[in-house]
Amino acid sequence: MSRRVEPQAVPLATLDFATLLRAGDGIVIGQMAGEPLELCEHLFAATGLPSGLSAFVGGNISGSPLAARPGSFRFSSYGALFRTAEIGRHAPLDIYPLHYSRIGSAIAAGDVPCDVVLMQAARDETSGQLYAGAGRNYMFEAARRARLVVVEVNRHAPIVAGGEMHRLLRVAKSPPTCRSTCWLKAIAPWPSKRIRQPGRKRRRSPHMLPGWWLKGLPCKSASVH
Repeated sequence: MSRRVEPQAVPLATLDFATLLRAGDGIVIGQMAGEPLELCEHLFAATGLPSGLSAFVGGNISGSPLAARPGSFRFSSYGALFRTAEIGRHAPLDIYPLHYSRIGSAIAAGDVPCDVVLMQAARDETSGQLYAGAGRNYMFEAARRARLVVVEVNRHAPIVAGGEMHRLLRVAKSPPTCRSTCWLKAIAPWPSKRIRQPGRKRRRSPHMLPGWWLKGLPCKSASVH
């Protein structure tokens, strides 16, 4: 069993997807208002990526995948809605004929490839805890399934109760406030138990700092800031 390692700050500029990704990786990306836009822009602008990558984009509203180099990704979704339809006109787009409520279980079962997750979160400045952003839906199942999870902390995102990231990744608390990236090394496969989600609570704070929280990176790749 691997040793548990506390999160540490890692600048976005050092996040090298060409090194972190493996050939054939399936990437699940947060959708709609939960899309980690800066991470996606960083990913789709990257060069030297391994071959055979796929990305499940759900309902995409930013169009960020349109910046991907031709032939670098094969995209998928549960439907061609919002700008996902536009993506399908520029790159291969596979549609999973699933009821929306079944997407999480399909990801957990491995029916939707999920080796890497890119998702968004907000920070509660009072408690310091991170909360998975709006539109998280099937992202908890994806994060438990994935080898690597990268979380963008958005200072403008609302806090949605029931999405505590420390419960998702089974750590004592969220990482300390940082302006860039944090990571966490996994110690075992994540449990499939569903986290109960109580009523929603939304709050916006100008004090939430942007950042990224990674699960699964090797210790030597992190530097504290």
